Amino acid sequence: MLHTTVDTYIVDSCYTFDEGYETAIMNNGNAWVIVERYPTYEEMEIGHAKWCKFCETEPTEVFSVQTDEMEEL
Repeated sequence: MLHTTVDTYIVDSCYTFDEGYETAIMNNGNAWVIVERYPTYEEMEIGHAKWCKFCETEPTEVFSVQTDEMEEL
């Protein structure tokens, strides 16, 4: 599992039994938003770093791969 705090954002990447490897983001204690899924651990590591960098831009919304909609962070 990878867990990184970027300012007010938490980026968490892990293996889930139902969907495999995935990355989720939470901001200011709001709900988690699943932003990407991966076929391998190595791709998850790369994706995790990408999403940490993304959070440095202080986004207010992101596309959820779980709901197929934009969601607020």
